[in-house]
Amino acid sequence: MLKNERLKFIVNKIREQQNVRVKDLKEYFQVSDETIRRDLMELEKQGLLRCVHGGAVYDSFTANEYEVEVRINNNPMEKEAICREAAELVQDGQSLAILASTTTLPLGKYLAAKNNLTVVTNSIQLGNQISSNMSNHVILTAGNIWHKQQKTMGDLTAYCFRRYRVDKAFFSVSGVSPSDGLTEYTEEESELLRAAIEMSRERILLNDSTKFGVVAFCRFAGIEAVHQMITDWHITKKELSYYTSMGIKVYCAAK
Repeated sequence: MLKNERLKFIVNKIREQQNVRVKDLKEYFQVSDETIRRDLMELEKQGLLRCVHGGAVYDSFTANEYEVEVRINNNPMEKEAICREAAELVQDGQSLAILASTTTLPLGKYLAAKNNLTVVTNSIQLGNQISSNMSNHVILTAGNIWHKQQKTMGDLTAYCFRRYRVDKAFFSVSGVSPSDGLTEYTEEESELLRAAIEMSRERILLNDSTKFGVVAFCRFAGIEAVHQMITDWHITKKELSYYTSMGIKVYCAAK
């Protein structure tokens, strides 16, 4: 079993039973103790669990906002490829909404090469990158500044998004699954994502393959809210089949 598949299994298992043991996971996956411990340590860095002696425990899925410096180091090559592919869907002169996340962050430098864009975003970093091209018009949403994540958040941010209508919205989510749809770890993030869905004519999900099959705390929309998905080369045909059967256009970014 591939590493990404192991990580998804562990996240779902700990959500179901509140804890996992290294011994059990080792036997199930037929890998070494060291491999399982590395997997658990990686998931702990992502805020998804807490390592304890002999295994790991559930550590509240509602408290998964961790620093952008930590999150940005997760699957950087995949996120870069996803955003490179996403930029190909943008034409000069279009209007866009982009929600702040470490997945959408690399999109900024690619969109800076486009001209006459109108972009609404709650990401301070993305706003700076895209507006470096003086032909682009960037609207940075008001709200409370979350310094560690370099973004604005809150009711005022959601209100700002809902004021506009755009051609395309780009966003990522913490979990996407056939059974539970689109899910996030906090109400604040969920509300902004609802606003993005409402304001856009075309909705494009940017998610690396580790987020598929994951279910987070807050469900904010069904799969049908998405028109297109861009993911990475680790995704399996079996995972994709459900989404393509619903008529969603799925792109798998190349390395």
